[in-house]
Amino acid sequence: MIEDNLEFPFETTVLGVAVTVQKVTQTESGIVADCIRDGHHQAISVLDLTLPEARRRKARSGSPPTGAGRVAL
Repeated sequence: MIEDNLEFPFETTVLGVAVTVQKVTQTESGIVADCIRDGHHQAISVLDLTLPEARRRKARSGSPPTGAGRVAL
């Protein structure tokens, strides 16, 4: 399962707005992320998320969560 290979929660952006991904779920229509901002939850397809780029040094906000390299979309 994807959630077994990712460290949650992690941050990314949706339409230029920072959100926290709390978990991901497999649905009939694909894999969706439970995105949270200001206490509001929204299910968004992982294909619609801005994927952070890897950084070689110290992990920073916006860098991929631990295990992201093992998830193929």
